[in-house]
Amino acid sequence: MLKVIFAATPPLACPGLDALHQLDRQGHIQLCAVLTQADRPAGRKRLLQPSAIKARALELDIQARHILGPEKLDAALCRQVEELEPDLLVVFAYGKIFRPNFLSIFPLGGINLHPSTLPQWRGPSPIEAQLLSGTEQLGLSLQRIAAEMDAGDILEQQLHPLPLAADYFTAAELVSQQGAHLLRTVCEQIARSGSDYLQSARPQQHDQATYCRLIQKEDGRIDWQNSALQISRQCRAYAAWPKAHTWLPWQTETGSEEQQINILQAEEWQPSEPEREALSRYTERKPASPGDLLALHPQAGLLIVCGQGQNQGQSILAVKRLQRQSRNASSAKEFANQLQSRPEKCNDKTRPNLPKWGRPESPDIPTDISRHRFSNIPS
Repeated sequence: MLKVIFAATPPLACPGLDALHQLDRQGHIQLCAVLTQADRPAGRKRLLQPSAIKARALELDIQARHILGPEKLDAALCRQVEELEPDLLVVFAYGKIFRPNFLSIFPLGGINLHPSTLPQWRGPSPIEAQLLSGTEQLGLSLQRIAAEMDAGDILEQQLHPLPLAADYFTAAELVSQQGAHLLRTVCEQIARSGSDYLQSARPQQHDQATYCRLIQKEDGRIDWQNSALQISRQCRAYAAWPKAHTWLPWQTETGSEEQQINILQAEEWQPSEPEREALSRYTERKPASPGDLLALHPQAGLLIVCGQGQNQGQSILAVKRLQRQSRNASSAKEFANQLQSRPEKCNDKTRPNLPKWGRPESPDIPTDISRHRFSNIPS
């Protein structure tokens, strides 16, 4: 029987563990161990917490001695794994690179599920990279593990359509579920055919490889000179972390301070022709710059000026959900109410105002009142 070790860490990989556990229960494979990253401190009290995969393995009644959570992939771990006499290493978002001396323990080597159509988007952030690119399909590749990262021969590859305006959470759920099905199918095939199936893998076209990098907090910083389309993709790609964010001067009882604002849901605004004409007349009277908050639209939300779009003019971002620093998420209307709220010690000259979209007698024309500006960096 095929003896498998499953290496994974985040919640994304839990359905994959469920799939292999089910194959074990059905007698198709033997899941001899689960390898995951060591417990990490979390929360305000910094108490040690298990990885999502370890927690799920315990829920599945996998014996604790068969759940490996080493700090390092060292000689001690190699000896521990060798004692299990595994045939195949199955990897899904483990989070560390396996060295040749570890991979050599497995007669059939290792296979890895990567959420892109390799050789595109090799690297640690392929889901985010695909969302930033504006792709309408999300790729999945099951590759043999090679010495070079994400450069192994391809066993199976799939493309799955992304829902309209999908964010990281939507894409990750798709990868999680479809990836689990793919892992089950391939492991069943290897259990039946062994090395014959593995030898059928096709080499990647290395000269066509593209790469993504480790995401940093600064990647979430919004540059309002970018187009609304680019910024909306940024909001979706970084919905989990670091979140697309900007800064806005906020009036408090003690004065004005720059507050970080996370943009949680936004899209490029597509105005009707009357709205487009009204907006053009309005900005002729009061020119707008990238980062300017134009108005609160009853359906679209907060309208913010961005850089040049596809139509060679300024584009507009329509923001529906956002979050003030250290506050709960709010709708555009709720945020507008917060922005207009008047602190007890705030006089009329410093009291914030927010443009509204339209007057009762002409609802397609923004009112001509004071404007707020989001900034790329805190002042």
